[in-house]
Amino acid sequence: MFLISRLTCIVGLFVVLATPAWAEPRQPEAPEQVSVADVLDPADFDAEQLLVLHYHRPDGNYDGWNLWAWPDGGDGGSYPFDQVTEYGRYAVVPFDEIGRAGFIVRLREWEAKDVGNDRFVDLNGDGVTELFLVAGDPKVYGEAGEVDLTLRITAAFLDDLDRISLATTAALDAEQIDGLSVEGYGVREVVQTDRSATAGLVYDIVLDGEVAAADLDNLSVTVPGSDPLIVLARNALDHFAAPDAKLGSRHEPTATTFRVWSPVSESVNLLLYDKADGGFRTLPMEQVDNVWTLRVPGDHHGKQYRYQYTRYGETVAGPDINAYAATAD
Repeated sequence: MFLISRLTCIVGLFVVLATPAWAEPRQPEAPEQVSVADVLDPADFDAEQLLVLHYHRPDGNYDGWNLWAWPDGGDGGSYPFDQVTEYGRYAVVPFDEIGRAGFIVRLREWEAKDVGNDRFVDLNGDGVTELFLVAGDPKVYGEAGEVDLTLRITAAFLDDLDRISLATTAALDAEQIDGLSVEGYGVREVVQTDRSATAGLVYDIVLDGEVAAADLDNLSVTVPGSDPLIVLARNALDHFAAPDAKLGSRHEPTATTFRVWSPVSESVNLLLYDKADGGFRTLPMEQVDNVWTLRVPGDHHGKQYRYQYTRYGETVAGPDINAYAATAD
């Protein structure tokens, strides 16, 4: 929780983002059954064991992607995905001992990670451990035939008032493009872009009108064969900036004024704690010039408070990032 003080707070911005749920899969595509284990010999690499990691990118763009791998407890090194199969690309990592290995798929020198967390595998001791990966999928597959290359709609962002960026794990077909819809708005065109997503392709959905401020938190896009996916406001929020707003809590002896910037919220409440051990009042705030504002009479110096936001169909509470004092918790 944050404390109210007589000091002047720093002006900043507050954005609440939700993690988009993956849409339900549409058309499964079985990968080719590809294996190179039988043609590789650890002795050719002066190694005891080889780890072969096949990597599939739905967009076919492997430029700059490489493997960082290490023996458990040891130092890591970079290995290129420089070998080609019908599945995609693969890298070969030699190890001096049989044991556990860790790896990360990364873009160039750590510009991005395909999957955020480190992944570990046990080397099988048969000379070659061969595994299969898919961009954006944290699972490690033992065979190419186990891989699910089903089209998934992974994210949708409102990047301008009339444009949605849609990330997919594979190319949309003509039926999906023609049938794509945005709740409450007409679609003028759907265009595949040259922008890349970690797990696949990015499409621009151009709308036939600008999204209203009231729809920022309840916009959704539907691709035929999938469930509706919430569109998260991203770069479009620049249209609702409040650079001159005095955000945070401004104390006076007779009243405190609270201001927070959250254009995606359909409502915001101030949770004002009158006692440190609990017990708070829920006070609704009013949106004025893109800023949620409330003036509370009385001397509230030293009291704790939080904000409660209702956006994207959920209600959550969080601290004031423009505050400058906090309690121990």
